[in-house]
Amino acid sequence: MLHIVKSLAALPTCLKQCEKQDQVLLIEEACFALLVGEDDQDSKILDFNFSILRSDLEARGLVEKYQLYQSHIVDYNGMLDLTAKHHPCLTW
Repeated sequence: MLHIVKSLAALPTCLKQCEKQDQVLLIEEACFALLVGEDDQDSKILDFNFSILRSDLEARGLVEKYQLYQSHIVDYNGMLDLTAKHHPCLTW
């Protein structure tokens, strides 16, 4: 399953529902997830297969702050690949 997370508020609920084989895609406001330390969201997301949408990082000036996670950053083609690979998709 692909979990597309749009907001930080939805992330904890999403992660509680995730299975280890699921994929989490952070978009929009959820891109800040690895920068906030509330409830250890940043460390919890690392327990899952996750990706971050590049255009949303760029729009928020976060690309340089996410250098450590370069292998997790995807463009729109990568997002399309994730949606094709993981069924079903759920947006949070």
